[in-house]
Amino acid sequence: MQALATIAEAARKAVIDQRGDALLESTAAYALALHAFSDSTGLDIFSPEHAQLTKLATQSGVCYKSCGAGGGDFGIALCRDTEQLNDARKRITAAGFRCLPLACDEQGLHLDY
Repeated sequence: MQALATIAEAARKAVIDQRGDALLESTAAYALALHAFSDSTGLDIFSPEHAQLTKLATQSGVCYKSCGAGGGDFGIALCRDTEQLNDARKRITAAGFRCLPLACDEQGLHLDY
């Protein structure tokens, strides 16, 4: 839990400092730490589908993180390169998953604390 909290704080700081690469690194690190937490506690946080989505996104150079409670209701794929994201989308949809058409808000990412 401490590792997850430390990584979440690094992600928060990356947003405040407007460092996109650091946010992506923190998101990827958080996903890995959450996998480790799941394995060490015996909690089944990651469904086989999320494991497959992680693999597909990683093959495109994209960071994938499940979101939601328990096995996750959905996941997010993050990167700074549109071509990589499009490649991940193709891989993911070809595997039978849906990609929701989300777009950035005009304001962009905003952090309230």
